[in-house]
Amino acid sequence: MSDATDQAWTALEGLSATTLTDLFAAEPDRLSRFVVDESGIRFDFSKTHLDRPALDAFVALADAAGLDARRDALFAGEIVNPTEGRAAEHAAERGEGAPEGVARARRLHARMRTLVDAVEAEAFGAVRHILHIGIGGSALGPQLLIDALGRGAGRYEAAVVANVDGAALEAAVADFDPAATLLVIASKTFTTGETMLNARSALQWMAGGGVEDPHGRTVALTDPPSSLKRSSRQP
Repeated sequence: MSDATDQAWTALEGLSATTLTDLFAAEPDRLSRFVVDESGIRFDFSKTHLDRPALDAFVALADAAGLDARRDALFAGEIVNPTEGRAAEHAAERGEGAPEGVARARRLHARMRTLVDAVEAEAFGAVRHILHIGIGGSALGPQLLIDALGRGAGRYEAAVVANVDGAALEAAVADFDPAATLLVIASKTFTTGETMLNARSALQWMAGGGVEDPHGRTVALTDPPSSLKRSSRQP
């Protein structure tokens, strides 16, 4: 860290703690001063232990750490992940950031729309159940999406399996019909042992349930696609 960053941290560590009761007593207008409405989202900082000196100290830390430049690099599509030597283009999925990143995201969205249309047109056969297999980010993201948007009656019943324990897979497919299940396997490299084992088990479950071509009812999620072709451990 730079000297400026060290000094900013030292300033933060030197701040004294204050109770919420005392903060509201000292700042009667605290609610109006510490609530921010941005892009339709309401951020209420009034009920945290932040006061003006603390906020100023955090701003100073952000400035010392070069937050503005790092943020600009993120939205410009520059390399911000030095470990992998790549950009982090999450913002491009929302139509923000480097033009080439946004264009690539839109192409991928169109491909996903094509896949959804194919599923709904029963290109994979009749589908009532979706079994998603992955681990880490390849499982947590889909699980969050299902939890957030899949409540109540839906067109498909979905389950996510990350645990390599066979009991987890058995529980997930307990009420699934193999002949009406679409298998989705998510992996960046298609060499992750847990994912590949669960994928093979799921394919065996489908075959044992009378599905003649389990691979014909399977979708692979990876980037780049060559990862799947290179993998010697694909299910």
